[in-house]
Formats: sequence, C-alpha cells, structure tokens
Amino acid sequence: MEKLTQSEIILNVLEDNGDWIPSYKIIKVNTRWGWLGTSADRFARWLVKDGIIQRKREGKYVYYKLLVKR
Repeated sequence: MEKLTQSEIILNVLEDNGDWIPSYKIIKVNTRWGWLGTSADRFARWLVKDGIIQRKREGKYVYYKLLVKR
C-alpha cells in the first residue's frame, strides 16, 4: 500500500465523513489511511487556503468540510 501524505489522509477523512468535522478529530488520530499527527491542523489550514476544503469556527472549535466530492 502506498503511503499517503497528511493532506491526502485529511481529504479521505473529510470525504468519508461527508459533513463538518471538528479539528480535534483530525489531530493525533490513527485513521484507516494512516496516522494524522499534531501538524494535521496546519495541513488542513493549507487546504483551506488552496480552496479545497472549507473551515468554520463555532465557539472555541474549528470545523472542516470537503468543498467538492473527489
């Protein structure tokens, strides 16, 4: 199995979920695609900047969602 990048794993998690997912669910977790470490939130912010995913803040939490199904 080919090793995926942090960004690819984040995209897989968001696509699998299909809805808004809190940032704490993509930081320091083991997924079926691989490990997401402490820098996963940084990669998620880059994906937002590139227009691939969207971000919203509710209270003290940040949520991410895939913009378009791949």
